[in-house]
Amino acid sequence: MRTRRYLGFVLACLICLTQGCWKRGPAPGSIRWRIQLVPRTRRARSGKLTKALVKDLKDATLEKVAAKGSFPKWRTHEDEYLSFSYPDDPHIKLETKKPGDRIPIMGGPLRTAGITFLKSYRLALGRHTYCLLMLDRNDEFDDSICMCGAVVYDKYLFHNGALYRFSFLGSGEVKRVQLLCNGLRVVLFERTHLPIHEDVYLDIALSVKMRNGPCDEDEMKKAVFAKYGFEGRLGFLEKGMTKSDVTELLGVPRREHKGILYYLQRHSYEDGRGTYSYETTTRLDLRRGSFAGFGKNWRRARELPPERGTPEWILAKARYKEGMWRAEDYDLGPLNPDEVKYVFDRIVALLPEASSNHWGILCQAVHALHAQGLKDKRVLPAIRARYLEDDLRMHQASWILHIYDPDGSRDLFLKRIRLTLDGAKKRAASLIKKEQSLTLAPYDDLHNLLSFLGKTHPQRVDLIIEAMDHPHSQIRSDAYFFWDSIPREVARPRLIKGLKDRNVYVRDWSARAFAKGFGAPKDLLVLRERRAEEPSQRIRETLESAIKRLEELEEE
Repeated sequence: MRTRRYLGFVLACLICLTQGCWKRGPAPGSIRWRIQLVPRTRRARSGKLTKALVKDLKDATLEKVAAKGSFPKWRTHEDEYLSFSYPDDPHIKLETKKPGDRIPIMGGPLRTAGITFLKSYRLALGRHTYCLLMLDRNDEFDDSICMCGAVVYDKYLFHNGALYRFSFLGSGEVKRVQLLCNGLRVVLFERTHLPIHEDVYLDIALSVKMRNGPCDEDEMKKAVFAKYGFEGRLGFLEKGMTKSDVTELLGVPRREHKGILYYLQRHSYEDGRGTYSYETTTRLDLRRGSFAGFGKNWRRARELPPERGTPEWILAKARYKEGMWRAEDYDLGPLNPDEVKYVFDRIVALLPEASSNHWGILCQAVHALHAQGLKDKRVLPAIRARYLEDDLRMHQASWILHIYDPDGSRDLFLKRIRLTLDGAKKRAASLIKKEQSLTLAPYDDLHNLLSFLGKTHPQRVDLIIEAMDHPHSQIRSDAYFFWDSIPREVARPRLIKGLKDRNVYVRDWSARAFAKGFGAPKDLLVLRERRAEEPSQRIRETLESAIKRLEELEEE
């Protein structure tokens, strides 16, 4: 009896092993084992796709295919540039795309127009993109950022005669794979946007073979070291490296304690707020005699306080309120009375030559200081002198002029409105030619400018009408807010037209006008037509309210 139970247990174990019921890590020495240096979270170890990706498939059969971590049969594609393998499954089809073709990607379509791809290889799962390989002529890796997850580590590896880069998320999952070989680059689209198991994604990536290989490994390494410095060297870490191997690759650590090496680096970055610095500590555990992969807290970063007197420091001090302005890693404290004059002295000195980012930061600081009851009229000449520069955003500057000297600033507001309308018209024309993005900056503050101009200004009505007829939709949406500031006979044809505008805000303001007392029973036909065709539920409800109001008027 015991023998039967034992044999049954062994048989069950064998079945589980053959069917993959027990998830095992990659075998020591394999490529998967070599590149997996970032520790994996429990969810990452499960290999499951995110719920959003599964939900978007909307097909049980496709969900099963997407969830597969392996396939028994594979096909191989070959052309004049490369070869690669992909799953032999009836639901997975290979398509080759030319530059300019639209490719559906979860999270938004990828538009390759204007990008230098020679070819794209799309694996389609039904109507979805299962995997995408993009080939172009380039001898550098693509460092563009995708906001669906931060890359914490790039692992470099020579394979099939090419240099691979595996970009890892903090969860330990591979986000993206790229490879370079003698002037050609292959980029696999981010796995976070694809309904594909990580194992299959990596199997496809590792199967790529370039026909122009092999590359010069020493030269490729030098290029990575030269461009990425310590981070590039860190990407060539290998499991099994001894202390001497690590120090030869990375240099002498800043500190060593009980077999753990600590490397410190300082970095600077720019964003919409300004230029900021932070410090990272990389922790390499060699307590067992060699490197076996990163530990749980292998990297820590802390933001460094800005240098006293810089625009970033001024903004932090100006915006400080108890519990409101405090970075995670430092606290500059509130602005004390002795520092107020120094802060305004610095603002006045920096404004005339401030870059676009620093101009915005300094104007934010002046506005924030006013909220604390701190003013200094010395800032006015500097702001007025640059107020008509069309490459600077003036949202905060307009507020300062309005707060400090509203009557004396109206001529400047008028000139800025003219600059905005003309600049936005050029932007609209370039949009038609596909030369610009949809952003309207720095011509994106018309709403405030019309408000600050004042209701009694003799040119305000004409400017609102001109803006309501403007070719740029954002200008129209700002202008339609003021529909009740123009004569009713002028407003009516524009509000009727606005109900059909492609801009949702223009349609919304137009519908609100009819719901708030504008219009007559003769407008009912148009309103009913628009209600039937309007895609926005909120606007349809507003139109319904307008229709009921006008129907009541008709009955009277």
